[in-house]
Amino acid sequence: MDQHETEQFHLFEPANDYQITKRFLPHWFQPGVTVFWTMRFMDSLPKSAIERIEAEVTEWLWQNDPARRKATNAIPFRWQDYRFFAQSMQPEIRNGVREKVSQQVNIELDKCHGECWFRQPEVAQIMAGVLHYFDADRYDLDSFVIMPNHIHILFQFRDENCFETIRPSWLRYSARLINKHLGRKGDLWQPEPFDRLVRNAEEFESYQRYIAENPIRANLSSDQYLYWHRT
Repeated sequence: MDQHETEQFHLFEPANDYQITKRFLPHWFQPGVTVFWTMRFMDSLPKSAIERIEAEVTEWLWQNDPARRKATNAIPFRWQDYRFFAQSMQPEIRNGVREKVSQQVNIELDKCHGECWFRQPEVAQIMAGVLHYFDADRYDLDSFVIMPNHIHILFQFRDENCFETIRPSWLRYSARLINKHLGRKGDLWQPEPFDRLVRNAEEFESYQRYIAENPIRANLSSDQYLYWHRT
């Protein structure tokens, strides 16, 4: 068994230094800690899907946020409001909204909106090659699944420099290769992946199962996705 096969995956430790950056979404990073990451194509959430997510989150807020229940004119959730929750909500409400948004986004992604270029096996193989390129060097992959319009990855960066360089390079390099193969131009990826540091062993195993079972939940045939696990 080689070194990569015995590599230990580490969990988030709040007592150690970590960093949080924000754009549309908050991004947490701690060197050498396992991350669950979702990348999706630009057309994977059309307007109708966004509106369904907004309606589901609005309903959740009205049921769980006392301030909204007391408001005479309860304000519905809008997608563009997501970035402001850190300043405007109590922690338990903020975390609940993030969990609800993530849940509903995954439901919509599994409906396979958009062009779904990864239905083409050769395009999925291009992406797999990008993910494997620096595996066991700058990061360690545990597993990933390439769905028709998105990808879920469970892995860990080896140091802070890898976080700053690999994250954007996956998007840029894969877009260049895939666009060339498809004979297209323009943006391919939604520019801000969703990421979450893995907090405990139960969460780690839950993400492993989620990745492995995602094609089943989406009712995909074996030629419509690409699943890989390090063992």
